[in-house]
Amino acid sequence: MAKAKKQHYVPQSYLKRFTQDTSQLFVFDKFAKTSFKSNVSKVASERYFYDIRQDIVTKDVDLQMIEKELSRIEADFSKAVDDLVRTVDKEGRIDRDQKSPMAFFITIQFLRTREFRNFYMELSEKAVKAILDKLLKFRFPDRSPDEYRVEFNEKMAPLEQAKFMFEPAYLNKFVQDLGNHIWFVGVNDTAKPCYTSDTPVVRTGHKKHPVLSYEGLASEGIEIAFPITPKHVLILCERTFFGTLAELDCQSITLNTEKIKYYNSLQVFQSYRQIYCPSDEFSLAEKICNEHPEVCTPHRTRIEVL
Repeated sequence: MAKAKKQHYVPQSYLKRFTQDTSQLFVFDKFAKTSFKSNVSKVASERYFYDIRQDIVTKDVDLQMIEKELSRIEADFSKAVDDLVRTVDKEGRIDRDQKSPMAFFITIQFLRTREFRNFYMELSEKAVKAILDKLLKFRFPDRSPDEYRVEFNEKMAPLEQAKFMFEPAYLNKFVQDLGNHIWFVGVNDTAKPCYTSDTPVVRTGHKKHPVLSYEGLASEGIEIAFPITPKHVLILCERTFFGTLAELDCQSITLNTEKIKYYNSLQVFQSYRQIYCPSDEFSLAEKICNEHPEVCTPHRTRIEVL
């Protein structure tokens, strides 16, 4: 079997939902601050992104096992989204038994991206550095923490990422946490399409974390948004903070222009590099990038240890 060279961290079957002809979509590149048209096969991907390095495993390990496992589940992911959209359009709601499979797919999508990998490497470096700085101050108070640095071994990145995606202890916890949230679908009733991006599962923290400048999938006050078509956004709200929204669980709501702008803005801010749309309507993305150039670089700060 031929090796998979170009490996997508957003499935092509998902990206096709944001095209007009199932193949071509419009792209806004935050780094270049330009838009262009592209085939879905050419975006949200990198060469050998998930390949395991031969020099860190035994010879009998399949170096493309991560890519193969992700490819295996993508057909089920596409069917689950089809079923959910069909239910919303027909009944104005989602079925409760649709939550569990979608929670699994949302988790995988959240964890498989370039942006998550970069975040995890940055978090690992900063967390270890913070611990070592405290030890240094205690044992050697005259030494400066600027004398050393901590660097993540990028050889290990695919395996570390796979650990979160496929280790049951991690995966099951993520899926369970998502399932406990309040779920509803926002239906886009405006002329503006929903954006998606190379990091389509986005979050807003409505309650400040006491230690990290970052909110996870289960943090109190977290709101998660996942656009599943240009007209539908799956929205999950953490139950204790958003208790007043409990009556919306499994329902659909209409999204006005301000809400679409809000969810599209999250895609711009939290994407790694590219935003996608069925039409060349990126005035909002351009405005955000002009006003916040710090989000338009791969080396931006993603987390602070407070």
